[in-house]
Amino acid sequence: MKRIIFLIACIIFMTSPAQTNSPRVNIDLGNMTIAQLLKVVYDDTLGNDYVLEPEVLEDQRRISVRVFDFRRKENLLTLLSSLGYHLETRSGVDYISSVKKTDDFDFYVYRPKYKTVTDLKTALSGLFSGTFSGDNNRLIFKGSAVEIAKLKKLLEQYDKRQREIVIRGKIYEVTTKKTDASSLSIIADIFKNAGLALSNGAKLVNYLSFTDKHVNAYWSALSSDDRFKLISEPSLRVRSNTTATLTVGNDVPTLGSITYQDGQPVQSVTYRSSGIIFEITPEILDNVVNLSVRQEMSNFNETTSGVNNSPTLVKREIRTNITANNAELIVLGGLVEDKDTKSAAGLSFLPGWLGAKSDSKDKTEIILSLHVEILPES
Repeated sequence: MKRIIFLIACIIFMTSPAQTNSPRVNIDLGNMTIAQLLKVVYDDTLGNDYVLEPEVLEDQRRISVRVFDFRRKENLLTLLSSLGYHLETRSGVDYISSVKKTDDFDFYVYRPKYKTVTDLKTALSGLFSGTFSGDNNRLIFKGSAVEIAKLKKLLEQYDKRQREIVIRGKIYEVTTKKTDASSLSIIADIFKNAGLALSNGAKLVNYLSFTDKHVNAYWSALSSDDRFKLISEPSLRVRSNTTATLTVGNDVPTLGSITYQDGQPVQSVTYRSSGIIFEITPEILDNVVNLSVRQEMSNFNETTSGVNNSPTLVKREIRTNITANNAELIVLGGLVEDKDTKSAAGLSFLPGWLGAKSDSKDKTEIILSLHVEILPES
């Protein structure tokens, strides 16, 4: 129907006298894609051969045209130009394609504030059609003005200082009798007697949790009990998703592998750390911190088995992954060692049964307490 109306309009234009005061006929062609409109114009009005490039056929924009006399090709050229297309005639055939803009991009150079150029490129490259490059100090982006504006806005939100936490720890060695309760039960009783409560009543087999601003009061309560021996007080400031290690001890030479040079065996020597080794990796989320914790207490003794002339590493180690709230004190236990001690006293010339004998059964446990504090964002 629209095609018929269009043909009628063309006939009216062709038969109307060319006077400035002649009546003007208004014809509407609405809600058509650009490709549909061009096919009507060429098939029913212009009549010459034409080619519509793929970008024209894929353009889904819908337009409405009112009183365009396309017998005058300049009217068609004006319409195509306003839509971002141009017409080129080659060997009598009209080729209609999009305007190729060779300068429709710009460059933006950015100096990172807190993150590395590599981190920024990795995070942002999949979000923009433009390209990223640069060196160790500057990020270079090539893209449209619209994308550059979006990139600037995103960088303001993304390129911020990584969050950090301060970890304060105390490592205790607890000596108790085998008949005594577990060390964590003893700690809970000590805190209760000192008027310090468990947060939310959290009390598990090898885990205690406290939320209190006066964290030193908890540690003071433990220091007042002679069963608790303070071994180490690590304190670290750690950035999110990085690993911090604190080592207090010695690097001890141990025998390694044997290689042969000119037919002669050569014994290698490997240095291994021993002592108190504290390693922690935090992942700071919005309100909590995921902690990967490793605590080792070790020493080398003269070997009684294994490789001769190489000392034996004796260690006690805690490896765990926990989630902590801000300003929370966490107490971890579970590394228990039993000790049976037998002793005899008496005169050497008397029979053994006349002397005094003692048999003590003790146990020692390593307790790791950590206080987690998220530093405010700057």
